[in-house]
Amino acid sequence: MQNPNVRYARCQRPLGSPHRLMTLRIVIADREATARAALRMLLHEEPGLLVVGQASDGQELLDSVQETHPDLVLLDWDLPGPPLEALLSDLQALDGQPAVIVLGARQELRNQTLAAGADAFVYQGNPPSHLLAAIRDIDVGEQA
Repeated sequence: MQNPNVRYARCQRPLGSPHRLMTLRIVIADREATARAALRMLLHEEPGLLVVGQASDGQELLDSVQETHPDLVLLDWDLPGPPLEALLSDLQALDGQPAVIVLGARQELRNQTLAAGADAFVYQGNPPSHLLAAIRDIDVGEQA
């Protein structure tokens, strides 16, 4: 059964592709350093996930994505800089565009986030297992 919070098969390259030895490269973009650190620790514990960059605003995110070429971006809904829709559009325009999971503090943002082009939305009030499930769902959805 597919997760209703995940949009499947939008990325231009398969996640966990063989040239990456099945490692999913991730950039974390959150306005709060403590949130970035917590996400980094969570992801560090999971096999096959590698944090390759971090950003605290929209411009840092775009620079990090262009420099590190991640497979996935974890994007805070309230990231300072351009509006979410513009940031998603900029990410989609990049070569080898990454998948994007938006993390939001209000569940009612889900539909707006997916309509704007995000691959998934995860409510920040959910347990960490929900984020890990969304990451796995996107990865599986891309390879199907």
